[in-house]
Amino acid sequence: MNLNISVRIGKIILKNPVMNASGTLTYNKKLKNIINYNNLGAYVTKTMMAKPNVGFKPPRIVETRAGIINAVGGQSIGIDNFIKYEYPNLAKLDIPIIMSIAAPKLSLWKELIKKINNLKKVKAVELNLSCPHQYREWGSLPISTNNELTFKVINSIRKLTDLTLIAKLTPNVNDIQPIAIAAEKAGANAISLINTLAALAIDVDNQKPILGNIFGGLSGPCIKPVGLFHVWQVASVVNIPIIGMGGIMNFYDALEYIMAGATAVAVGTYSFRHPKCMENIVEDLRKYMISKRILNITKLIGSAKRN
Repeated sequence: MNLNISVRIGKIILKNPVMNASGTLTYNKKLKNIINYNNLGAYVTKTMMAKPNVGFKPPRIVETRAGIINAVGGQSIGIDNFIKYEYPNLAKLDIPIIMSIAAPKLSLWKELIKKINNLKKVKAVELNLSCPHQYREWGSLPISTNNELTFKVINSIRKLTDLTLIAKLTPNVNDIQPIAIAAEKAGANAISLINTLAALAIDVDNQKPILGNIFGGLSGPCIKPVGLFHVWQVASVVNIPIIGMGGIMNFYDALEYIMAGATAVAVGTYSFRHPKCMENIVEDLRKYMISKRILNITKLIGSAKRN
């Protein structure tokens, strides 16, 4: 069978619909001996900020039942150090690079995008509008809890670049649909769903929060039903691709997201345990399509909504 598992996200073509979630897969020599990054559909960088940022004090990660809570706090080497030290190695990859970025104020968003425009191997930018630790200009809530702010930031960046823009939205809202619509109207070419859920863990022996920042973001298999819900909701109101993420551990999970309306998927927490899981998911998707005699993966996108 002549299978086609390629998908389009904005201007970029992914040879398959599987990528890493931002901040969960480092590109280094040790991991290169374990996984072949070029077998992914794209590589997503850790969220980069304009200036170096040390992040929150430890502990930063705590395990929970069926997941983890993290409070890293936007730790970043800064865009200039990224360009000098990390980008040259990433530029050797044969797959699209998606640059994840965030900033505490609009002027720094603009500074970031202007520098990224000069990086030829970066084909798309993921605007991390969903982390609660990085947007102090507008208060403590993520940008994507507010329709107007979501539109303002995306539209301002849209005017400065022709790169594919992916808006990463928070699930910590009452209604995701108006925010997704605002993102599309502002010029986003795709939407990432979901980021982590607001969470807390308590040390009962010492009677205090475990994380250094007190609060963190919950990820892992426990959040998959929430991610699927948000993908389904957003796919019903926008006409741009969705990258689904949250709790993906195998190709069944990936297929659920695709059938709910996602064009591509990203794997995060599970890759900490099994770095090769993304490659395995790609291969298992092929086997599934062969078994079902499905020649093009686009036939599966949103199929649960049609049946």
